[in-house]
Amino acid sequence: MLIRHSILRKLASLVLVTFSFHAKADDDIAAINSPCAEMRYLEEIGAIYEGQMQTLLSTATALNSELRQLTLAAARHAGTPKQDPYLLLMVLAKRRKAEADAKIKANSPRVLRLIKDIGRRRGAMEAQLTKNGKQQATYTSAANDPNTAAMATSFNTKCKITATLADDQVAPCAVEAEAAQKLKAAAQKVKTTGQLQLAAGSNLQKTVLSVSVQVKGNGGATQGVTGNQACGDNGTPDNGQGIAAPTLTSPPYAKIAVQVKNQGTCKAPSGDEAKQHLETKSLIYSVCDIQESDLTSPSTLADTTVDQVAADTDVQVAAMQIAGTDPSKSNQQQKTDIVKRLIGVNDGTIGEKIFKELKKLDKSLKISDSSTGITIDETAGETNFGKALAIFVSQSRKATETLGCKERQTADDDKKPDSADKTEENKEGDNKTNTNTTGSNSFVINKAPLLLAVLFLKLSL
Repeated sequence: MLIRHSILRKLASLVLVTFSFHAKADDDIAAINSPCAEMRYLEEIGAIYEGQMQTLLSTATALNSELRQLTLAAARHAGTPKQDPYLLLMVLAKRRKAEADAKIKANSPRVLRLIKDIGRRRGAMEAQLTKNGKQQATYTSAANDPNTAAMATSFNTKCKITATLADDQVAPCAVEAEAAQKLKAAAQKVKTTGQLQLAAGSNLQKTVLSVSVQVKGNGGATQGVTGNQACGDNGTPDNGQGIAAPTLTSPPYAKIAVQVKNQGTCKAPSGDEAKQHLETKSLIYSVCDIQESDLTSPSTLADTTVDQVAADTDVQVAAMQIAGTDPSKSNQQQKTDIVKRLIGVNDGTIGEKIFKELKKLDKSLKISDSSTGITIDETAGETNFGKALAIFVSQSRKATETLGCKERQTADDDKKPDSADKTEENKEGDNKTNTNTTGSNSFVINKAPLLLAVLFLKLSL
């Protein structure tokens, strides 16, 4: 069977793209080639989860502000149809805020532990930058050393040189922009690959000690070293050897790929392992644990569309109760329509349709004698919220009591006979009906403000 040239070209292109992708991935990992690069790589890993936590905190703050605005708007319009959209949105805002708060509470310790372990690893890497071959060495002059045992019987003249090593200042880690992008990409791959790239612990624990030996004559410089001593004397006065002060060096940087999970689970280090300076088990566990966590942020109501609100089950249940509709007798479309009817809008976002209105100045809205008006958005702040809520609930109660007085007056007027010849039986019947109605209204009038206050406080906390 012949294969068309066009198909071959497509296959070749696919192979090239795949090869290019893997080559780029290898380049990202290859960029981790020094202590400085590893530190930047780990910082990028921490930045991923710090950023997610910061977004979560910002979202929780925004949802709290939205909930306060809705609470005040509902209190201001209590007892009127204008209250309905705010009550419905309070249901959704309250749930999302609780979701964000729960994630913050659960994941804050995880993020803090990760940052702590990254900082600890950074300290170990910084120590590598100065410890071997980078110290300032100060040597004393050769001095008589009568206390050291002779390495050979003919070594009767002994001297010693003392070297003092002082750590130099750590040179700033300079990571080029291109390398920084690769390290950032490598950090983002940790979750998908399940591997963490770290310097081999065996290399970090090693120090190479070099001793320079020079001989005169047949000093036998090739003789083996026992302990920290080497003897090259062959017993003749014409031969001998000189030993230079040692130098310290580190093995070249070498990384290994460490599996984040241990047999499919995150393994916590033991108490002793967590205390070891170069031990990586605590860091590996912190990375594994944070990857298993959910740091996604819920949407704010301002960014939520009306259609999304109308499709929410909890909002639909609340809408059914407000509308006095039996949910079992309504299909999904009817429930959605009722929510939209109560909210008063059919499309767009809640930010555009609802919160934009709450940012408008209302001169009739005052929370102090000197106030010339304020917005609901401004009253939702920490300073004004409690005072504004108390004022709005009080105003709602006064308005309801005024309405109650009018209704009682109407009921009393209804008790008066329409004509002089009205029968006692009719009067009695009228009175009974009016008394029951008045009693029912009395409960609503006297209890509604209290119920509203309790509802607002419960939803806004």
